[in-house]
Amino acid sequence: IVTSIIAAIFVAIACILAPQKHEKGALDGCVIVCGSKNPCKIAAVEQAVAQYKGVRGVVSYAAMSGVPDQPIGLSTIIRGAQNRAIAAFKKAAAADISLGIESGLFSLQDPNYSENNEDSSSKNKKESVHQHQLYDICIVSAFDGHQHHLGLSCAFEIPAHVRRQVVDNGLDLSAAANASGLSSDPYIGQNEGLISILTRRRLTRKEYTIQAIHMALVALDHPGWYDEDHRSRR
Repeated sequence: IVTSIIAAIFVAIACILAPQKHEKGALDGCVIVCGSKNPCKIAAVEQAVAQYKGVRGVVSYAAMSGVPDQPIGLSTIIRGAQNRAIAAFKKAAAADISLGIESGLFSLQDPNYSENNEDSSSKNKKESVHQHQLYDICIVSAFDGHQHHLGLSCAFEIPAHVRRQVVDNGLDLSAAANASGLSSDPYIGQNEGLISILTRRRLTRKEYTIQAIHMALVALDHPGWYDEDHRSRR
């Protein structure tokens, strides 16, 4: 029995010390393009893709979102992320995958109310928004030149006095956080973000951006699980 136990221990040690086989992933050899020059977003992309074996590198380009500076409504946020991803892909000489990153606000009661109320007066829009809580979310579009794959972060509720600054005064979230007295950092959106203040640094903007990046890359990391042929065989 002692001999068997010793043999089992040596086998276990050998398995631990043996070189791990590199499982080739769909991102092997890829150049990832970040559609932003925001330091927080770039850092999030670099930290996220470092967890994927074989990625050749990360480059970044300024990319326009084509939506308001403070996007409101899920459709608007998605459009901003996709626009950034497309613009960055076009700018990069050797892009394999581009990442468009867009944070914005939405209402659970009416996620796309900003689009739904386009024909309403400005006063009616504001009254509609004030009836609902607004939540901040990060959405990432991973674009391979043909198709967008979306990933979403966790979402957090915006305090009412910050929401009023956004809705009534047209401020973006960073400016609203400063105007409402929650922050004195004019570059909070490029640093740890409002989420860091509200969670007492339990979660930062970079970390919630990383969440969305990983979620957007799921389909590209497992292409065989998401294509039409695979679905038809199930």
